[in-house]
Amino acid sequence: MTEPIVGHAYEIHSRNLEVAVYVGHRAFVGIREKFDHHYLFTEFGGDGTGTVRSVGRDLGPVPEGIVLYDHLEARCSVCGRLTSWLPDGSTPTPGRSIHEDGTELEDGAGTVCGDNRPLFDFLANIEKELGL
Repeated sequence: MTEPIVGHAYEIHSRNLEVAVYVGHRAFVGIREKFDHHYLFTEFGGDGTGTVRSVGRDLGPVPEGIVLYDHLEARCSVCGRLTSWLPDGSTPTPGRSIHEDGTELEDGAGTVCGDNRPLFDFLANIEKELGL
């Protein structure tokens, strides 16, 4: 399999997604449905490991200006400061959230994220065109 192109949508075979955008570092973002709730979700793989078993047809690039994240502006649930994802390559969770200044989150803190509606709408339109 050739390496997927960052910023392109693909038909994929995974645990929870059928169409997803490749965002790099073996990560694909698509729309997951669970208990009638639809939201952006990230799965990893495409290289024989992870939950993305295979990558199919290239469905084209994401329009310019759409951010390639499953969420926007993640903030610490305790202090409200912006957070970043620090990947470490482990599984099943390949990293952890930290404050943007590099400091660790407070004990018991998580992140609260805004929806990436433009990416959701782009993927929903593709799924509709494909009859999914």
